[in-house]
Amino acid sequence: MKSPVRRILLLVLGAALLVGAPAGAQLPTPLDHAGLFGFPACVPSPGSAASAGVGLADRWLGDEPFDNPAASPARGVSLSPLLLRVSRQDLRSNYRNYDETAAFLDGAGGWISVPLRGVGIVLYGQHPALRREENAFTRGQLGSPVPPGTVTTSTTSREARAGFALSAARGALRFGAAGEWTRRSDAYDYQETSGDPAAGNRHADFGGDAAGFAAGVRLAGAGRVALGAAVRYAPALTLTGGWHSELLTGDSAAAVSVGRGVAWEGGFSARVAVTPEFHALAALGGRGSRSWDAFGVRPGAGAEWRVGGEFHDARDPWTVRFGLGLETQSGVPEPRAGVVALGFGWKMESLTLDLAALRRSLQRAGEPTSYDDRVLASATVAF
Repeated sequence: MKSPVRRILLLVLGAALLVGAPAGAQLPTPLDHAGLFGFPACVPSPGSAASAGVGLADRWLGDEPFDNPAASPARGVSLSPLLLRVSRQDLRSNYRNYDETAAFLDGAGGWISVPLRGVGIVLYGQHPALRREENAFTRGQLGSPVPPGTVTTSTTSREARAGFALSAARGALRFGAAGEWTRRSDAYDYQETSGDPAAGNRHADFGGDAAGFAAGVRLAGAGRVALGAAVRYAPALTLTGGWHSELLTGDSAAAVSVGRGVAWEGGFSARVAVTPEFHALAALGGRGSRSWDAFGVRPGAGAEWRVGGEFHDARDPWTVRFGLGLETQSGVPEPRAGVVALGFGWKMESLTLDLAALRRSLQRAGEPTSYDDRVLASATVAF
């Protein structure tokens, strides 16, 4: 007869094995179709065409409030729509009859600034992470181990952030802090038409929100140099939703509940007036790793560097911008992305218009380079 102590030890060991088993921490369908989706990573998305034009080299400078709440724009409002295209060259090379949606119209960001008695007051919103894809292709062929069929996939991965920032100056320094609300929402679809018994439709979606904060500092007026630095507390999220499948073998469904861990992110940007007309920019930044506990995935820490430039003659209304950089993150399907950007601005009396194009070269191990292209337009009105 087993002793009580031995029984307790066996129960504890059995529970530990169940908790650690892979079946208890795995991606829901259709995310378990390896290579088809970019989850869990999303590249940083610019909040305006001015920032996109320099490849986000001004990200923490404090010109705009999206990543540095020490920003205090003049009284006004700004709005930036976005045209997004993700071109999956890895799928194009691996499958036949590949087709994809050309582009999606969405929102990049916006802000309204109302300074009051030396205190900067800014309300802002942004999509700091956004990815949308729709593609279709033919896989397999007669006589091969994989039966021929047509596959259609869809991805919508969106992170929305809204913030309220306050800032104040002390000498050449300006300090700012912001309370932020973040919502993450994802939806994935996989449809297969073939003779495979596992063919059919699969769908998963989940979302959740939480409050966080950011703090930053900006140094301006120090000769030809402006500096900015900021840090953000990206809160833990509990995302809930569900998945369901309608297959030739039958239908099934289940709830989804996953926690995404806390992460800190931040960086440093600088602008140097090389000449009165030409300004050079540079940025360094990073973010911590965070786990998706119930999915059994943990993207690693990320890092980025960026350089850019702006050419503007005070006698002319136009500005030309350019930028390039590199983004890296471990533990994700696309761990490395090169960045190149070009932008143009035009200033009138109370209206500033900006236009920019930003391309990322998304690299997957052993696969052709894919592309994430974003075209932004910004309209800023002073009042």
